[in-house]
Amino acid sequence: MKEIRLLHTADFHLDRGFKGFPGVKGTMRRMEILDRFVHVMELAGKEGVRAVLIAGDLFDNDKPSPGTIEVVKEQFENLEKDGISVLITPGTHDFNDPVSVWNREVFSENVHVFKSPVFSGKNLPGANLTVYGAANDTADSGRHIMRDVKLKTDNSHRNKVIMAHGSVQVPWARNEKYFPITKEEINVMKVDYVALGHYHSYYPFDTKPKAAYPGSPVLLDFEERKEKHVLLVRLLDREVSIDPVRIEQKYEMNETEVECEGLLTEEDLIGKLKPLAGKDKILRVTLRGTPPVNADLDNMIRKASGYFDEDNTFFHVIWKDRTIIPFRALPDGNTVKGLFVGKLIKKIDSLPEEEKKDYEYALRLGVKALDEGKI
Repeated sequence: MKEIRLLHTADFHLDRGFKGFPGVKGTMRRMEILDRFVHVMELAGKEGVRAVLIAGDLFDNDKPSPGTIEVVKEQFENLEKDGISVLITPGTHDFNDPVSVWNREVFSENVHVFKSPVFSGKNLPGANLTVYGAANDTADSGRHIMRDVKLKTDNSHRNKVIMAHGSVQVPWARNEKYFPITKEEINVMKVDYVALGHYHSYYPFDTKPKAAYPGSPVLLDFEERKEKHVLLVRLLDREVSIDPVRIEQKYEMNETEVECEGLLTEEDLIGKLKPLAGKDKILRVTLRGTPPVNADLDNMIRKASGYFDEDNTFFHVIWKDRTIIPFRALPDGNTVKGLFVGKLIKKIDSLPEEEKKDYEYALRLGVKALDEGKI
């Protein structure tokens, strides 16, 4: 029997909005995702696969830009010239409904989108293969998408693959509610391979049949594993092999913490971060500890951000303020400064967590004004 080669991918999230990346930086991140998509489609052609399986969330939302759609269509048409089929299951971000992108757009003949929430099969001509898939029909559902699945197997195709975008329990995620799938549900599938989508990091399962998340081919969030992959799946005489292929990334995402005790100027802050610099690095900085009560932390962050932008030291720096104000060692309560600090801290202590930061900022500004004689 001839070997069948497939490329399994998912979760590109094309046209994703990047909160905290202003203006052109957000655009550059979106362009990087689109560039990785093109790279993966070209890889499929180079590897000579019979089909590309996209297990959900090709798009990040239901309104991808016309330019992005045209690039996607062009790449699918290129695959058609090489005799490569594309099979797509709508995910939780690009779920299928009457007005979804899957019903508004017309793709080339080699593209099959599974639009029903009930599993159906698609036979691949000349490949002795049937691929089954089902659409997510909403962004958020507790429906077990693979429970009580009855596949129509009344065809002569020996090899069978099923695609699903949902949540199988993995070590780093708990209590998943988005189209949950259990290992027991996978184990009873009478197929050769289960092509999953939803989680952004590569993870294979020790199930029978074999199943795997390829992860997103693009590094989207700090919490993801840094190495990104697509999967080359080989089917030969009911035996399945899965080979992760690493997809190189343009941007590197790192995190660091800065202890703010004694931090007085933006030069202090810049000095702590410069050893981590890199023009293609995205750095998330968590500020912790207790800065001097009269330190203008927000102004320091603003000036440090301006320096890094002007110096082109990092691609982008994201700030998370997790500092605390000095609740102990307050100024003398009989002074104006002491009365001001004491009353404001009492107010802060009574507030919910999400409201405290504004009052802490007011406290710092007030103490700074009192210290410098500017009221």
